[in-house]
Amino acid sequence: MAGSDKHELGFFLLRYVPDAVKDEFVNVGIVLVGGGVDAGYADVRFTRDWRRVLCMDPGADLEWLQALEKDIRMRLQDAAGREEILFRLQDLCSNVIQVSATKGCLGAEPAQEL
Repeated sequence: MAGSDKHELGFFLLRYVPDAVKDEFVNVGIVLVGGGVDAGYADVRFTRDWRRVLCMDPGADLEWLQALEKDIRMRLQDAAGREEILFRLQDLCSNVIQVSATKGCLGAEPAQEL
């Protein structure tokens, strides 16, 4: 990939934390946001293989997690509300979903990277 083909991207992981005292987690999703010329891009993707979640928490509400992915995706499409949802995500999920620190990278088109 030529240097000019690279896009500035930022991402953070969404972690399922069933017991905040133990501070154990499973990464269940990723949010990818574009920077520079791709600043309007934002999307989310959750795992499709829930075995690690169920191993850690056999009572995990997978329907809620799947609905959460759809809700986050919908909210990310509204650029005006994007910062708020990213900021409030942990509060909205009662700390069951925690957000990693944002990291940056260079990559292909954002939709291809996700």
